[in-house]
Amino acid sequence: DYVLQSIGGTIYQNAGRFEASMACRTAALSLRPNDATARLRNADALYFLGRLTEAEGSYRALVAQHPEHGEAWYSFGLCMLQLGDNAEAQRC
Repeated sequence: DYVLQSIGGTIYQNAGRFEASMACRTAALSLRPNDATARLRNADALYFLGRLTEAEGSYRALVAQHPEHGEAWYSFGLCMLQLGDNAEAQRC
């Protein structure tokens, strides 16, 4: 169920168990592929695993589809800072 996977992802992430969090976030996203929050949390899981270029792609796709989503823009900006693209990070 989506709620259990979503909550599991949060619990594992808060505990620093990022691989387990990624598994839950991926399961939640598969249950609600068009849900902006599920997509954001999945991109966040990639970010915390250090898979920054994959996270960047996920954030880009999310803000392209939901340009009003402030938290997605913020997370996208943090990702771009980690990748060294300060100009793109400031734009976010």
